[in-house]
Amino acid sequence: MPEKQIYILDKEPEQAIVLNELFAQDQLEAKSLHSVSELSDQINSESFLICLIDYPTLLTAEREEVVNAFRQLRNNELIVFNVPENASKRLAFYDLGAHRVYDLSHSLEEVYHSVSWMLKITDQEENTIRHSHGRLEDIPLEVLIPIISAEERSGVLTVHSLDSSGKIFFFEGNIIDARIGSHNGASALYHMFLWKNGTFAFATTLDIKTKNQIGLSNFGLLIRAKQCQKDFEYKLERLAPPNSIIRLKRTGDLAASDIKIDSAFVRYLKRPHRLHEIIENPYYLACPAIDKLTELKDNAFLQINEPIEAPLMESSENGNDEGIKRFDLTDAEFETFLSNLCLQNEDQTKLIVLSNLTQARIDFIVSLAGDYKSGEGEAFLEVGKVLLNEKLNLYLIGLELNQLAADAISKIFGGMAGYIFILDTRETDKYEYLTYVINQILNAKPLPSVIVVQNLLENQSIQSVRQEFQVPEELTWIKDTGDIKQILLSVTSFETDEEEEDEEFEESLEQPEKDLVQDTDTKPEAEE
Repeated sequence: MPEKQIYILDKEPEQAIVLNELFAQDQLEAKSLHSVSELSDQINSESFLICLIDYPTLLTAEREEVVNAFRQLRNNELIVFNVPENASKRLAFYDLGAHRVYDLSHSLEEVYHSVSWMLKITDQEENTIRHSHGRLEDIPLEVLIPIISAEERSGVLTVHSLDSSGKIFFFEGNIIDARIGSHNGASALYHMFLWKNGTFAFATTLDIKTKNQIGLSNFGLLIRAKQCQKDFEYKLERLAPPNSIIRLKRTGDLAASDIKIDSAFVRYLKRPHRLHEIIENPYYLACPAIDKLTELKDNAFLQINEPIEAPLMESSENGNDEGIKRFDLTDAEFETFLSNLCLQNEDQTKLIVLSNLTQARIDFIVSLAGDYKSGEGEAFLEVGKVLLNEKLNLYLIGLELNQLAADAISKIFGGMAGYIFILDTRETDKYEYLTYVINQILNAKPLPSVIVVQNLLENQSIQSVRQEFQVPEELTWIKDTGDIKQILLSVTSFETDEEEEDEEFEESLEQPEKDLVQDTDTKPEAEE
């Protein structure tokens, strides 16, 4: 099988013919496929594929079939074209592993030039063959390096983690250098051993453009890497929980201290970052970075906000509800609320309040709880607490309605009862993206929900807005009239019927303007 293969997935032959004519100019030939199942049959782990995927063609396939094909092809070059002209919609395809996504404003010629450029990049070094690639989850570096060493290969191993990338240079099976950004040598190699998730690709070449920067044998490097990894994990555990948000404080005092630290790293730490992001900063590799952070912490120069649960529960640490606002429902309303949220004898629970406008969340939380606490970070923002009928401590957790929300929700340690999604009709350009995020959240953790619509125009209705969102039909939608009690009592469970869901999907296939990925990868599955 040829080393590089170009596939065009398009149910209509006209576009494939145009693209093939363009490729013929470069003496390249592309194979035309007409269905996702055909594409899946062509997948070969030893081949380097460039696959051009027509968006309307994806609409003719089953949900799982599309998602599985993308998963199998993640390590290849995937290009999706003819996507409807909405920037937020493209995010879903990037999530699935596409490397380029072109909307309808891009011509087939532009798509062709993109592929041509990719091929030139992979051909830049003479005698280079990209013939080994995979996932670090399947073959970690401590397994992969001995394989390359035993085969006495010369070439470059490129490694991509979730947050960074690096290269390891081999000559006749021996590691002679490693690089991450501006860092090189053994320390860069040790840093890469901390990456547990990611991809790798080995390119064989006889022309290694680096001198030997490492004086240890591969066996010695592996032993040192393991020692560094163990030391790093010990220091990381002492520093802070992995999901903590960290920022620098008392910068004026730091400048007058004896702590030696890169000024660019200081500027970087002035803004809040998650700990895992700081480990991959451009100024220090992981081991020296953790040492600098530990030194800053020991001298009280770091503000560390621990994961979402710590600030959430601090107000009830001693079980003292003094000063907590009380909100009373009638006995019947309270029983309805408990029933809607499937609560029984709980004395506390959590409602997640999500909106793409910060003030909408704050207004809701304050109107119910009277006050809120603000947290640091990209996703976790506000927490309020209210006492319902002297029986139930209700925590309100405010999150921005974006892709980070699903990750934040997964880190809340149980006790969640439902979602309140607040949508502003003035944000029409974000409808497609918000649809995707809502489905992503409901798919990850389905809970009783309500969608509250704000700022309806005179010519709008709840139904007209609802039609713009591809979310489960059973979700409750209400207009925001400022009635907090109405919103609370509208948080209800929803169940999807498998046959109805299939009918909805079939209808969506006839409407290319709807977002395929939201349909394929994010709707909650019906319970068996």
